[in-house]
Parts: sequence; structure tokens; C-alpha cells
Amino acid sequence: MTNKKIYGETIISFLSSLLLSSFLIIYTVEYKMNVEALQMEQHILESSYRIHEDISKKLYKTKALAALVIQGDGVVDNFQQIAAVITADEPAIANVLLAPGGIVTDVYPIEESRAVLGLNFFDESFVGNREAILARDTGELVMAGPFIALQGFWRLLGRYPVYIDTETEKNKFWGLVSVALNFPQALENTGISMLEHHGFSYDLWRINPDTGEQQIIARAGKYHDINASYVERVVKIHNAEWYFRIFPLRLWYEHSETWILIIACFCISVLIAFLFQHNIELKVLKNDLLIANNFLKNETAAKELELTENKIAIMLTQIQPHFLFNALSAIAMLCDEDSAKAKKTIADFSLYLRNNMDSLNDKKLISVEKELNHVKGYLELEKAIYGDSLNVVYYIEAGGFLLPPLTIQPITENAVKHGIGKKEGGGTVTLSVRENDHEFFIIISDDGAGYDTESLYQDERKRIGIENVRRRLKEQCGGTLEITSEAGKGTTAVITIPKAIL
Repeated sequence: MTNKKIYGETIISFLSSLLLSSFLIIYTVEYKMNVEALQMEQHILESSYRIHEDISKKLYKTKALAALVIQGDGVVDNFQQIAAVITADEPAIANVLLAPGGIVTDVYPIEESRAVLGLNFFDESFVGNREAILARDTGELVMAGPFIALQGFWRLLGRYPVYIDTETEKNKFWGLVSVALNFPQALENTGISMLEHHGFSYDLWRINPDTGEQQIIARAGKYHDINASYVERVVKIHNAEWYFRIFPLRLWYEHSETWILIIACFCISVLIAFLFQHNIELKVLKNDLLIANNFLKNETAAKELELTENKIAIMLTQIQPHFLFNALSAIAMLCDEDSAKAKKTIADFSLYLRNNMDSLNDKKLISVEKELNHVKGYLELEKAIYGDSLNVVYYIEAGGFLLPPLTIQPITENAVKHGIGKKEGGGTVTLSVRENDHEFFIIISDDGAGYDTESLYQDERKRIGIENVRRRLKEQCGGTLEITSEAGKGTTAVITIPKAIL
């Protein structure tokens, strides 16, 4: 057994297509990352605004408490009942309290928060005393936390200073009112929990004012990977600064679509190299056949040689680089949009190439069903390229007869490329198989651009392809091929095969 020769052109075609595929993969990954970056920018703007607005709305309950204190000249009667009404619409509120002079005297609900009674907010040993002092000194609402409160739960606190008029002094500091929020339940209405649904994770962190260290106060999904891109924004809530960071849940190589694209591009590179290898082998075979023809004396053998040459000529005219690269581009796009359809298209492409190669071994007539399967595979590839611009209709009303291989496919290719491909908005290719008492008819028609039939003979490649089909039909089965076309209306090709010959 001799080793099969691998031509240099085959290696070059493989490396070239692999390089092109690499650029395509890089472009696709970069495009996806740019889209992710834009989505992260949008989500972080929306979520930052919601965090600020929702937490501020809850903390503003302190102003309602302050109004009650001022209205009662420092005394709030029926505090438990009033506090219950104030907090009824905010389930994230853990408690509200009054602290005249900074010392807690009233808290709601009393059962869960009795431990804070008597607590001095200005005591240096108390966590959060910095914010209490800041509220007193600035006269503004101040947020503290989150930290673990006396009850053992994470709390986010709002401190609001209250000033009242007395008989002896205007705007006298009365004390503090406070609202405590359960954390991270206070973030439930901000919508950040939906980020994972969109494929993103987040970290919410701050610089702890007591320790000066970074403190993660909320997190979803996985830890931030140092290799992942992210978007970060400062969220200012009153006196506090929180840092909100959003990053993808998965890196580019963790997406199944990326690996499907890589595998598909590699397979297509192999297929293209295979195609080039066989294309060269076909040319070598054609040259050998031409040399051998000089020594053939038998007329039947000469005809068989001519038929083989005709099939090779048709295949050489069919296998065009633009069709291969169009198919490659369509498959690459499908890998990103519809991986299942991309797999099917790769299978169709492989079957199309194999059927083209197998036709060289078909020295006799083949069944119309086998030829139609090849045509359908080809049309599926073209539909992947043209999309909705190409519509295909089949009317298969007869079968069970024989015809030369590569008879219908070249005519169908002309209908797609020179008919539908040149018509703005696309169109329909119709393939019909019919019969009467004496003949079988294969009709390939399109409603495409059409053309002047005289111009057909000015295109060398189309003329050779059609004449080869016509000659093989006549010599192998007594068939005929007739083509009619009208510019702007479409083209119809009719293959007629007599039953008597078969």
C-alpha cells in the first residue's frame, strides 16, 4: 500500500483557513465582551440608582419620627402604636427608636429590641457612635453600617438629629431618632438579585470606618475573577460611600458557544483542506485521463473517458471558493445565534462535499432519489447563507428512474446564484418531478432576475457546465435539457428523460 501524497497547496489551504477562523473567533469573542460591557454599564447605572433611592426611602422614616417628637415638644405618646403604623409598609425595617440626649428610651417592636434600651449612642465603646456624633454635629440624616447589632443580626442604621424650641432656647438639640434595617434584606427591592438572571455577578463593598479595611457587605454568584472585566461605580447614600462592582458570571472560555465555534472552525478548516486535496487530485486525474485517451482505441472506452472528464469539469466549476467562505461565514454566525442549527449546517456541508466526491465513482446512472438528496443538501447550505431571501418548494410526484449523477444540482445552483442571488429581496426556487406515459420530467424554475439566453454562452463556466449536463443526458439516457428565461421574471429548466430508453 502506497502512502497518499499530501500536496503543499493542501497544507497552505488548511493553515490559511485556520488563520481566518482564528480571526473570526477573536472577533466574535471581542464582540461578545463589548456587548457584555455595555450591558454591565446599563445594569450598574440602573441598580446604583435603585439602591440609593430604595434605602433612602426606608431611612426617611426617621423624619416622620422627628416630626412626632417636634409636634409633642419632645414627648411622643402612644409610641408603640404610632411606630407600628409608620413601619407597616416596609418589612425590611427591624426597629425604630427614640434616643433623647442620645440614650435610647423607646423602641418598637419592644419584644425583639428590648436589649437596646438604655444604650448611649455617643459612648465610644458603641459600634456606630461615629455616625451618631456626625448626625448631631451636622444636623443631617446619617447612615451607619451594616454591622452586627446587639441582637446578633446585621443592621443598617439611619440616625437623624432632632431639634426643638424650648422656653429658654431655640433649636435645642433634643436627641436622635433611628431606623434599623435588616441587611441584606434592605436590598431586596433594588433589583440587584436579577443580575444573575442576566448572566452577571456583583460585589457591594465599603471601607469600614472603624477598621479602615475593605468590607464586602453583599455579594451574589462567584467571587470576582481577576481575569474578568468588570464595571464599578460609587453609590453615595447620605454620608456613606459604597462601591458597586458588576462582572460576568462566566469568562469567554466558559461559554459553550465559544467552544462550539472553535470546534466548528477547526472542522471547516479540515474540510477545506480535504476539498483542496481532492480538487488537486481531480486535476491530476483529468491530466492522466487526457494522456490515457491517446492510447485508447475502443470507442466505448473513449466515451466513458469523456463522460468522466465531463463530471470532473462540472465538479471543478461547482467547487468555488466564494461558496465555501459564504458557508463558513454562515456557520460562524449560527454558532453565536443558534448552536443546534450550526451543527446541522456543518453536517449538511460535510454531506455536500462527500456527495460531490462520491459522484466520481458513479460511472453508471444513479437513482433520481439519490440525486435529489444531494440537491436538498446543497439547498440547505444555500438557505443558511441566504436566510429568508431564499425559499425552496418541492413537488416530487414521480420517481424510481435513473439519470446521470450531477445532473440536477448544477442547474439548481444556477437558479440560486444567477436567479435568486441577483434579485433584490430574494425569491423562490421550485423543483418538480413529474411523468406522463412516455417521459419523466424534472423542472427547475425560479422567479429570480432572469437573463437573456444568448448571454449564457458568453459565460464560459456556465456554458461548459450546462453543455456537459446536456451531453451526458443525451449519451447516457437519451434525455434532453431545455432552458428558457426572461429578464426580470425568472428562468425555467426542463430535463426530459424518455421511459423507452430506461
